[in-house]
Amino acid sequence: MLSDTYLDNDMAAESLALWQSRADELRANTGNVLIAERNGQPMAFVRVLAPDDTGGAYLDNLHAMPDQKGSGAGTALLAAAADWAKARGATHMHLRVLDDNAASIGFYTSRGWQLTDRIKDIMGGQEVTARIYALRLDA
Repeated sequence: MLSDTYLDNDMAAESLALWQSRADELRANTGNVLIAERNGQPMAFVRVLAPDDTGGAYLDNLHAMPDQKGSGAGTALLAAAADWAKARGATHMHLRVLDDNAASIGFYTSRGWQLTDRIKDIMGGQEVTARIYALRLDA
C-alpha cells in the first residue's frame, strides 16, 4: 500500500519520532497503549486516545505480530480499548484504515464497525485514501 522506498528508508525514523512524541500523551493519561501478551511475549498492541469533545475515542495502530493474526489478541485489545475509553466517558470510537487494506476492513466490519467517511491523506509522501470507521459504545 506504501512504496518500498518509504518502507525501506524512511518509515523507521518517522515512526520513532512519532512514538517519542506520543510519550507525552501517555504521561498525561490522554492516551494509552495496550499490549496483549502470552507467556511474557508480545502478541499485539493498540493505541487509544481519550474521548474528544464529541465523546469519540480514537483507536490507532492496532497491530498483531504476523504469527499471532487470528489468535484473538486483536479482538481482546478492541474490547480492552473500549473499556478504557468508556471509563473516560467515550460514547463511540473511531479509526482510520487505508482503502486498500482489505484484511483490516474485514476485521473491523466483522466486529460491528461502520464506515462513516473516506478522506484523502498523505502517508509516506504519497496520497492515500483512508476509510473512517466508527463503533458506538454501549453504556
